[in-house]
Amino acid sequence: MAQTFNTSAMIYKEGPNLRNVDPYHRWRTKPGEMTAEYLVRDLRNCGLFRAVISYDDSMETRYLLEGEVDEFLEVSEKDGRKAVLGLNITLLDLKKRETARK
Repeated sequence: MAQTFNTSAMIYKEGPNLRNVDPYHRWRTKPGEMTAEYLVRDLRNCGLFRAVISYDDSMETRYLLEGEVDEFLEVSEKDGRKAVLGLNITLLDLKKRETARK
């Protein structure tokens, strides 16, 4: 996870490369943890997979979805505010022995 967003502080964008922290508001949980929980929930509910196992379950799996939060912030623009969530995700096939084939 980008260390900037590995916090419960609410971060907002003030300019092209300018970020700031809201001193009065905080997330209940860190963005990476919240994103992982919502992603598991949505993947389970979409109906495309036989099973979706959370990272804190001990069940053996063939595939591993891993990633990090690159952006998680509020952007204020002329037409209003919006939330930005940027993820970098990789799906690995754990049955493949060669790292390049995973």
